[in-house]
Amino acid sequence: MNSKVNLTTVYFNLDIINKFETFEEIPSTKPLLLANRNGEILYSNSSLKNEYKLSEGSNLFNLKTEPDFRSLFDNLVNSKLFNFGCDLLINIEGGLYESYLLNI
Repeated sequence: MNSKVNLTTVYFNLDIINKFETFEEIPSTKPLLLANRNGEILYSNSSLKNEYKLSEGSNLFNLKTEPDFRSLFDNLVNSKLFNFGCDLLINIEGGLYESYLLNI
């Protein structure tokens, strides 16, 4: 089933979210989310909810990251790239960062 998420987003297949929700997570699962181009989180796994207190409806752009998510998303949309990967640093307490491999 396809459903329009918002006026600035192309159609998003909600079956993908349903499939992610059926997966069983183990304690060491890496944070995973699906978001629209406005940064609204459409799906987040338990790891993301527990580590960063982000869940469905939260805005991904509120995270302090390097590179900055909002700038990164805007640049990717304007360049019309379909796939992108980089190292992502997420600012946690006390100026410390956690590093992840970001795949878009």
